[in-house]
Amino acid sequence: MSGIGLYFHVPFCRRKCSYCNFYSAPATPEQMAAYTEAVCRNLRHYTSNTVADTLYFGGGTPSLLAPEQLEQILACAAACFSIPPDAEITLEANPATLTPENLRRLRAAGVNRLSLGVQSLSDAQLRRLGRMHTAQEALDTGAGFRNISCDVMLALPKQTPAELSETLEQMAQLPIQHISAYLLKIESGTPFARQHAEQECPDEDTAAD
Repeated sequence: MSGIGLYFHVPFCRRKCSYCNFYSAPATPEQMAAYTEAVCRNLRHYTSNTVADTLYFGGGTPSLLAPEQLEQILACAAACFSIPPDAEITLEANPATLTPENLRRLRAAGVNRLSLGVQSLSDAQLRRLGRMHTAQEALDTGAGFRNISCDVMLALPKQTPAELSETLEQMAQLPIQHISAYLLKIESGTPFARQHAEQECPDEDTAAD
């Protein structure tokens, strides 16, 4: 019988992307320490012998948490649930927040899968999206991880089919296992909505193609 999954929402970002309407807060050390303690307190309310074979840190930007904070949460989860040795432990990550040392410490903490918010391998598109990383930084991220997923966004302002094809062709050459593709939705209250970015997005037929 398969186990349950545990999802941890990490609501911190260095700054908001132009398209994002998810809840997030500034990533201060004090807030992240308080968050870590709160997650552990919450986990203890669910103590059981239930097998949890999938753990997922989403956000926000979970890669802003210090590796020792991830270790604390994972240790608490292991004390409250039965986590098998082969459990999949995923961390969503912004390439701009990762260094080779961060990646080494994340692996040591128990993270064995990365979900990278690449979105595009066009520097022009990344700037429009308000992303903090460059295309090259995204390509250089993930060393030492054998299980990597990458997010790609479609139908972006001024995006052309050729630009998207180039991103996908580059990704196809990478040692990654999965690509998650998302159509952009202009959400109210975001910078894109205020800028009327939909006027620069591909029409519905082009987006569908």
